[in-house]
Amino acid sequence: AEKLLTEAIAPKGSNREATLISAESQNKKIGEIYEFEYTLNANRINVRNICVIASRKDELFTLTVVTPQSKWAECEKRARDIAESFEILPK
Repeated sequence: AEKLLTEAIAPKGSNREATLISAESQNKKIGEIYEFEYTLNANRINVRNICVIASRKDELFTLTVVTPQSKWAECEKRARDIAESFEILPK
């Protein structure tokens, strides 16, 4: 998660700052599922993100829930519910 933040989401010189809040992974029957939460500050825009990434053989699936940081308290439950609902169905 930290590498993704520093190399893709907020690389040096991008004028974006990302801070990792949490990261976890789970091994499910269909493959690995990674979830990480981070804040992103860019151009006076501050957002809170929950990103879920899943892999299955040669496929990659992602879901990112984005909420303005100023609205996080009122949107947190909904954001977490959306992230937790993410699943990959068997082929």
